[in-house]
Amino acid sequence: IPMSYDLKEHDGISGDYLNPIPLFNSYYNIVTESQVFEYDNMDLQKIFITEKVWKPIITFQPFIVINHPNTLKKLREWGFKTFYPFIDESYDEIKDYKERRKLIFSEVKRLNNMTIGELDKWYWEMEDILVHNFNHFVKLNDQGPKKFRDFMENVIRT
Repeated sequence: IPMSYDLKEHDGISGDYLNPIPLFNSYYNIVTESQVFEYDNMDLQKIFITEKVWKPIITFQPFIVINHPNTLKKLREWGFKTFYPFIDESYDEIKDYKERRKLIFSEVKRLNNMTIGELDKWYWEMEDILVHNFNHFVKLNDQGPKKFRDFMENVIRT
């Protein structure tokens, strides 16, 4: 999808925004985070999560995330649900980027080989997870701007 679908210009300044049309026209999302390589294979406690993860959550999409190991584990610690057994998430535990990428590509290939009917059934079987994640995100936001800002700042630090 062209970058222009996720950029909006206001008074000559480009910024991120949510364009739901391409998101609502796909069964799942492959989230590619910005700093996957920088800390690869290092024992750091930092996990870099941006708005790229929140977009599929608020548009009811299952996702595979290309990021540092334990990203999905961290999301579960924050109260979100992930998509096992619908998606093989064993890649999240692999420290070596090349091995992690190999597992991700294998899972994407498996999903892409499904028929539209199979994908449709697969998607609707995850409805409870998708609704939970959306509601959990909204709940965090509804706790008020300060609490939500504090949560997001904590996300950035962890």
